[in-house]
Amino acid sequence: MTNISELGLGTIPFQRIDQEQATAVVDCCLDNGISVMESSAAYGDAMAKLATAIKGRRDEVFLIAKSLRRSAIPFLGDLIMQLKAYDTDCVDLCCLHAVTEAQELSAVSGQAGALDGLLKAKREGKTQLVGITTHSREVAFWAAESGVFDVIMVTYNLLDISYQPIVGKRQPICKHRYSFTIKPYAGS
Repeated sequence: MTNISELGLGTIPFQRIDQEQATAVVDCCLDNGISVMESSAAYGDAMAKLATAIKGRRDEVFLIAKSLRRSAIPFLGDLIMQLKAYDTDCVDLCCLHAVTEAQELSAVSGQAGALDGLLKAKREGKTQLVGITTHSREVAFWAAESGVFDVIMVTYNLLDISYQPIVGKRQPICKHRYSFTIKPYAGS
């Protein structure tokens, strides 16, 4: 597994730039030690631009794939499409993406839900780590308490004091059992 940098590159903005610019951004990141890079099929052509930009440098990238699919079979289809785009057999981390509402959580965690697909992908060696991304504290708590996820990505705003007791309360749990990534909320 590639070293995990403290900073990472999210590729939603790649939708607004051309391939030459995207490749320049990726090269600059890699040349300066930023190895964590993530994208999703939901980000328009951003994933394709990232895939092109990392060609020949995949071994330098901690690659994160994400899917909005809520059931197992479409989730696996999404992941396989991303693996082909990245020309790799395995991503470093694959995430259930943007699980925020209660009905989304029920769908992904229920029978034949995307979580089943994610865990199958790990068993089959299509991903080394499993994760979830959310804008919901409740989903983050559920994920931490489930013991299933290696990574939980949440938004966190230092100016929003309502997060302070939650991070302080949960950090000891997560510190010992999980890799807990905080994604500053910046919008798209």
